[in-house]
Amino acid sequence: MQQRPLNLGITQVESAQLLGIDQHKMSALINGKLSGFSTVRLFRFLNSLGRDVEIVVKDKPKSLTQARTQVVSG
Repeated sequence: MQQRPLNLGITQVESAQLLGIDQHKMSALINGKLSGFSTVRLFRFLNSLGRDVEIVVKDKPKSLTQARTQVVSG
């Protein structure tokens, strides 16, 4: 199956070529296996694919007992 990362209209192989990695690593990324990649490298990958990366730190809502980390795509 030819998945289309980030809905860019390109295949895994094309995405891998754009990022300078092999298709096996691209497949791992798509499947959420990120342990072999630094955060900075992941951010650079997103930038290479035409995506801005923005980190926002804010106060925890009072309704929650514990702070959380979430990724929001928009």
